[in-house]
Amino acid sequence: MVNIAHNNACCAEIPPVGLLARVGAAIARYRARAAHRRAMAGLLVADPRLLKDIGLDRATVTGHYMDPEAAFRARSRD
Repeated sequence: MVNIAHNNACCAEIPPVGLLARVGAAIARYRARAAHRRAMAGLLVADPRLLKDIGLDRATVTGHYMDPEAAFRARSRD
């Protein structure tokens, strides 16, 4: 799941020509990146020992991967 989502999000494609095709391609890229974030969050929170090793808690990891814009806003306020 992670590799499929990552490959879909990061592969170089021929750019779409029409406006509708470009909008569709942008939506597909957004969905692939969101799937990749969800998969990474699932992998990280699956093993509590991994979280302990990297010094993070489950809420931090889930919040960062599931809503990266909110995590960015929180860092910007500091």
